[in-house]
Amino acid sequence: MVQGETIDVSGPDEGFDSSAILDRIFQCVEDKLELIVDAQDARFRLIEEAVERFHSRLNVVERQVAGLPEQICRAALLTQSAQTVSHDFQSTMDSLTNSMLRPLRTPQPTSLPAPGQNESSAAAPQQIVQNAPTIQPVEIDLTKEIEVVEPLSHPHISPQESQQLSQHPKRLVPRRESQPETVTILSSNPPQYLSQVQPPTQYAWSDGSIRRAPVGWVFPVLDTRVLWAYWFRGDSLNHIGPFRLLTAHDFIYDKCKHNLAHARDIMSKLEHVATYHTLVGWIDDLSKMPLETCMSIYDAAAVLLKSPPAKSKTLTSNSGRRGKQTKKASKSQQKSTKKFPPAASLKNPPVPTLRHSPRSVPVAKSSDIVSDRQVEIIDEDANHRREKVSIPNLPCREMWCLWFLGDSEKQIIPLRHIQDPSVVSADSERTWKSTRTVVLELIDIAITNRFVESEAILASLDYGPLFAVFDKVFSVVLHRNSIYNLVGPGLLTQASIDKATCNDIERALQRARIMPKITSAQGFAWADGSIRQIPEGWTFPVDISCRQLWEHWFFGQPNLEVGPFNAIMLSDIPGFQNRGRMSGAKFLVQDLVDVAIAKNFAKSVDDVVSLDQEKSLALFDQAFDALLHDNPIGHSLGGHGPVLVAMAQTIF
Repeated sequence: MVQGETIDVSGPDEGFDSSAILDRIFQCVEDKLELIVDAQDARFRLIEEAVERFHSRLNVVERQVAGLPEQICRAALLTQSAQTVSHDFQSTMDSLTNSMLRPLRTPQPTSLPAPGQNESSAAAPQQIVQNAPTIQPVEIDLTKEIEVVEPLSHPHISPQESQQLSQHPKRLVPRRESQPETVTILSSNPPQYLSQVQPPTQYAWSDGSIRRAPVGWVFPVLDTRVLWAYWFRGDSLNHIGPFRLLTAHDFIYDKCKHNLAHARDIMSKLEHVATYHTLVGWIDDLSKMPLETCMSIYDAAAVLLKSPPAKSKTLTSNSGRRGKQTKKASKSQQKSTKKFPPAASLKNPPVPTLRHSPRSVPVAKSSDIVSDRQVEIIDEDANHRREKVSIPNLPCREMWCLWFLGDSEKQIIPLRHIQDPSVVSADSERTWKSTRTVVLELIDIAITNRFVESEAILASLDYGPLFAVFDKVFSVVLHRNSIYNLVGPGLLTQASIDKATCNDIERALQRARIMPKITSAQGFAWADGSIRQIPEGWTFPVDISCRQLWEHWFFGQPNLEVGPFNAIMLSDIPGFQNRGRMSGAKFLVQDLVDVAIAKNFAKSVDDVVSLDQEKSLALFDQAFDALLHDNPIGHSLGGHGPVLVAMAQTIF
């Protein structure tokens, strides 16, 4: 009997109908249950609205916190395009500074957020210094920068410009622009603080990515001589590692990426000249030298780079021009021309830089060059050429050792000594180019992941340690690369990895870079300035079947240019309902993958991810049927239960 409900059992008849009484009782109970359900629904709606409002306020706070470093940098930088500050603005900034002085202290470096944490738990960038000396916390005193009338002392401003700015009666601030303002160093002398080499530093951004530059830092436009110092020594003032280790992934502004690419192009030419003329044996050694020695090498390389090329020598690649010169010139060249030994015969052959493609650089005098390239400077009337190098097309693992050690039995010099493709035979030229591309990519990954400290250490290793480094690096580039993975749909399969040549790896690299896989470095720009892996306004699809969900999970939505759902972070999805649907989809797909592995339909998660679209859907059919009727990890969902076989084609 439900409390508070009175049942009238009196009637004209002395007997009573028990079924009618039971019907009324059940009806009352049903009404009460409906009221309880409605009340619970109302409470849940209130909770959802409160959580939604909380997330909205939290997103606003996160955007404001994430934008603080950029605003502070904009206020601190002095540029030529400046305007005076009004008295009202100055007083407002003074009040704001006084309110921020007490809580504003540099926090201690903390560990990376766990993979399961969302954007709210990792909003502010956290600095992570690997293999770097401990840096004491520095308190930021903004009072001096606001109250003192003199301009800021900045290493990127020359003394002459600083003297001109000090005569201005009012404070100057940079004008706001849509693009980040670029810092320009006017002096050709590097700052004194560059005498200390800054170790590579990594920063955790609010989107969960790990980058070598903090949020809001702008790649500066530098004098070439000063850029040389920053390129190998880093910026200890801003805790930025050597600029040559930076990549486009470390920036979000196109202007910064353009400045980095332009700087890398200039530095690669200077590096090539320095190694070509044996000014330095290894490019990595420049980071270990004193600042004065490093700058003296730049000065020598710059002079050689600007020197005109010699006109009395002819390389084999220009042998077609022989007929245009007279016999007298040929005789004079025959007396003055030297033939250089191949790289294998040199005791200490200079090693070129391995990070950038070699470019043709004019040199001062060919007779003064000691080159390890297998290029012969010949007489005009010579009747033969040196036999060109033939390179075998072996699996990538073996080519890795040929690159560093060569093969004495087959009389193959280390391929890293070859800089000019003209010394390679026609049938081996393609193999050499693809090998160089792949090996340089693997070297960068090895140094980035700290498997080795430098290229020089790799060249000094024996076969065993060299193979061990390759196995670690190759595992990263196949499965755990932050930008792209080579094992996946349309790329490499698990079975073809061991036999894959450098040509296969290079083609997979090219396809992986252009595949529509959305990552934190290739996302969508939202109106609030954030970079996310989904376009603004995107919602998790509701009216899709489990089969369609599986397809979206591994292959994305090409019609919306959205990548695979497994690459979307939960913090990129707005709204409580969308996040809940994403979490439910993740658990369902994970169960299906576990069933597929338990039933030996697939060996591992990598095998599931590497399948093409047709085979992946066939695997889903097998796993879903097992989930319904023969579930090895729990209860079967098929039969007379709540889930039928037809669910595969029904709404998820």
